[in-house]
Amino acid sequence: MNQTSLGLNPEGQAQLPADVQNIVASSSRGSIRAFQRSDIPQVCHLFSQTFRLGKTYQAAKLAACLEATYFDSPGYTEGTGSIVHLDRNGAVNGFMGVISMTMVVGERTLRAGILSAYMAADPDNNPGIGVSLIRGVTARDFDLLFTDTANRTSLDIARATRFVILPAQSLEWVKIHRPAGTAAYFLGKRLPRLARWTIPIARVADSVLRRFLPFGSPRPDGIVSRPITAADFAEAARPFLAHYDLKPDPAELGWFVEQAGLQTKYGPLQIREVVDRIGRRIGLYLLYARRDGVAYALQILALPNREELVV
Repeated sequence: MNQTSLGLNPEGQAQLPADVQNIVASSSRGSIRAFQRSDIPQVCHLFSQTFRLGKTYQAAKLAACLEATYFDSPGYTEGTGSIVHLDRNGAVNGFMGVISMTMVVGERTLRAGILSAYMAADPDNNPGIGVSLIRGVTARDFDLLFTDTANRTSLDIARATRFVILPAQSLEWVKIHRPAGTAAYFLGKRLPRLARWTIPIARVADSVLRRFLPFGSPRPDGIVSRPITAADFAEAARPFLAHYDLKPDPAELGWFVEQAGLQTKYGPLQIREVVDRIGRRIGLYLLYARRDGVAYALQILALPNREELVV
């Protein structure tokens, strides 16, 4: 989760290093194919063993989420979707989630794939599953494959299959507006029973601190933030994306914003625009936020030289 891996599809398919081929041959002992809707129950079970071992989860909701994420995206085709790995008995024992999307560079459109969830049964004893899945994905007709979350295992596989690994730079930043409330929030995560007592105290403490210390920043005169829909966000994003060399196709962007709205771990998704005193839109942002919690900025777009106002 600490680095970003990015892969560019080479001209032709690069031959895998000999040591990686040996891993595949010795430990995969299976086959790969396109992920199908009928595989969802098996992938749900694999998910529970990988990410929810010993914990309860709602299988029906997980199944619906998998179907919406991997089959309902605007760019989905069977040839550009997710891949499963099958053992010698034909049971699913590996999964590589891929979400197809269109990217734009100048006047050229690229077929891109977002690598998301990777799961394998008993991965320590089956390292070839991951390599087989990656090899299957890179053999498809993608111009660009990327992911912004990769654990250590995924990074090792990415390096072995000649992905380009980029260090995380400027991807995370923190701004504290209410120091007492922030402390109470993280204390409450460790000791939930204390939250009902610490939060009211923190509110009072922050109100006192704001009188004497310059925590947070006052909103500039005339700057207004107001809610918009996911579809409006996608359409409004066009001029804000214009100066980027590589950008998503705005026609597909609305679906991705809607998908982001399904995530509620950090609070409901706030889809908002920022306008200046003359009513001109100067920025957009997506923010997960709930009262007395920590807000997480998913995306911020701003006109050139208006970034500070939007933030």
